[in-house]
Amino acid sequence: MNESILLIGAGNLGSRHLQSLADAPWIGRVVVVEPSQAAAEVARTRWHDVPNCQGKELIFAALDDVARHGPFHAAVIATPAPGRLQVLRAVLGLGIKRVLCEKVLFQSEAELDDALTAAAEAGADIRVNHIYRYLDALCKLRALTAGQQLSMSVDIDGDGMGCNLIHYVDLFAYLTGSNVSELSAEIDKPVHESKRGGSFVEFTGKAVASDDLGGRLRVTYHDKVPAAAPRICVEGEFGRVVFDEAAGSVVSDLAPLQGLVFNVPRVSALTAPILAEQREGRCLLPTLEQSAAMNRLMLKTFNVQLTGRHERELACPIT
Repeated sequence: MNESILLIGAGNLGSRHLQSLADAPWIGRVVVVEPSQAAAEVARTRWHDVPNCQGKELIFAALDDVARHGPFHAAVIATPAPGRLQVLRAVLGLGIKRVLCEKVLFQSEAELDDALTAAAEAGADIRVNHIYRYLDALCKLRALTAGQQLSMSVDIDGDGMGCNLIHYVDLFAYLTGSNVSELSAEIDKPVHESKRGGSFVEFTGKAVASDDLGGRLRVTYHDKVPAAAPRICVEGEFGRVVFDEAAGSVVSDLAPLQGLVFNVPRVSALTAPILAEQREGRCLLPTLEQSAAMNRLMLKTFNVQLTGRHERELACPIT
């Protein structure tokens, strides 16, 4: 097998995707779209840092010129949310059926709807990169919690609620196997400019979600310095477990979780295996349709908190 992969966006995160692609023995060529010359040079260096890149072909090209380097077996979209719908349409226009997409998916409900329509018309399998689903301790916990009502709380010191809340909403859905039916947020004011620049904002605050099983999620971003990694508590009739990402610890009396650590997989180690599992029909990541339902709830509550209103076409300033 000698697959050709298209990577769109090779900034800090995208270049880590690139390293995973460089390491995979079944990938023979990667074509990268990255308009920033500085980012492209960093990505090229990171590619060559991977010993298994030897013998593989790395090509940098403009998006409107990639067709001549095809066909492609899969694509990874690691661009900021603005303009991502156009990127997705370009990818689907190349006939690519396997797509891995970074979050936050899109900035408006209208874009979500257009993306769903485009994916359905193309017959493409689009997955959203919520990598908590590949953490061993959480996979083992899901075997105990799927189909059950549970209570989950997440506490984080520092901001990042705009960018990362969706990770915990998705994890809640993953652990129960149920649909998230309600989501509301209270954003601390004032908000501030995101480290990603532009018109993006970041903030602390609280969010509460519930699912069709009656389960409940509470996420709190505490306005504290220094920032600290998440502490996640999950409990129900099955028992109780506490994950501390900073310490890498798993505290529980549940037998399947004994001796485990809480180490979030590195993107540079995970992207290629995810694409392989997608090819084989056993990918753990949520589909575009599943993730869009959760993103829709998030966009609505964020827009109301940030602007006092929500409209289908209103772009939420997060990425």
